[in-house]
Amino acid sequence: MKSIALTSLAMVLAACSDSLSPGLTNEKNSPPALARSNVASSTGVPVTVLPSLGGSASARAINDAGTIVGTSVEVTRSSSTSYAIKWTLVNGAWTIAKLPGGQGAAAYAINGNETIVGQSSERRAVMWTLGGGPVVLGCPQDVGPDYALGINTQETVVGARSDVSPGRAVVWTKGGCREDLPPLPNGGGSAEARAINDGGTVAGHAYDAANNEWAVVWTRETDPATMVTTWVIHQLDAPGQAGAWNINGAGNVVGSFFPCVPGTGTCRAHAMLWPAGSAGTDLGTLGGALSAAFGINTAGEIVGYSYPASPPGSNNNHAFVWWPTAAGATTGTMQDLGTLGNDTDSEAYGINTNRQVVGLGLNNHTGSRRALLWPMSAP
Repeated sequence: MKSIALTSLAMVLAACSDSLSPGLTNEKNSPPALARSNVASSTGVPVTVLPSLGGSASARAINDAGTIVGTSVEVTRSSSTSYAIKWTLVNGAWTIAKLPGGQGAAAYAINGNETIVGQSSERRAVMWTLGGGPVVLGCPQDVGPDYALGINTQETVVGARSDVSPGRAVVWTKGGCREDLPPLPNGGGSAEARAINDGGTVAGHAYDAANNEWAVVWTRETDPATMVTTWVIHQLDAPGQAGAWNINGAGNVVGSFFPCVPGTGTCRAHAMLWPAGSAGTDLGTLGGALSAAFGINTAGEIVGYSYPASPPGSNNNHAFVWWPTAAGATTGTMQDLGTLGNDTDSEAYGINTNRQVVGLGLNNHTGSRRALLWPMSAP
């Protein structure tokens, strides 16, 4: 994941797709891998390697109960197949389970009711509940491809559709049909909705008519003249192009903006925090040139990845936690979670209220991934 754009479905799928490199023949007969706990990363941070189906795995999201969702590859003598996955802690041990109908699917988000959303192998937005699934979201007239990236407690789901051009950000209310969210005005381009909080505010990104990308939120607002309630798009303040990835209950948004070096055409993403109703704050990096933020919890603790300071010029990602100086503060410190074993990279995507962080470890030489859990405590 070396692209600095960090903002398209291609990036999401690239990180979540665990297809094995053709050269990984040593995994062909691997049994399901067991979890390994209390392993120390290169920076001394405790980390748990979550079990896999025998091949690569990545963890995408975690709820406050500690249930984790993502993908893993099942490897047989003749093939490798990716599945949507759920990990749960049972009697002190992490267990892995395929989601029903999860072959070729991906799980992207989970809420406090254990409801999971993602995309099926047929490239449709789907939902899994405790009672089963997957259930295709929307109504019969809603055609794909589409995909779901976020869900709140009320089971309002957000994502995008690509059956039209430009692609549209969309929302599904519980039991309702798919609804397009408005693009940026004046000939706006494609858009994608990535997260929704329990207040109903949606975070994502949208392109303008000049193909510039911007971090946006959508809110439901009532026109006092007509008393009609509709979705309204708001562009977040940023010193350059930007994209939003997540939002917490307080309305604080995280993502990236893309400062460019004048005269060079070189742009490097920086992790950014947009407090509700306020201008964005650059969270900085671990000392390298690039960073990106993907998850935020109720306390305003943020996770993502960054290039580290050492070795100089490194372009390997290190997972981080950004600790605010106080709950909801815009100042804080970024902690390097390091890498594990032979992994070249690590990336963090979700953090819950108990400071459990999930993501992946990546070996850029082999293409293999493993799902990771960092049980953190505030510094």
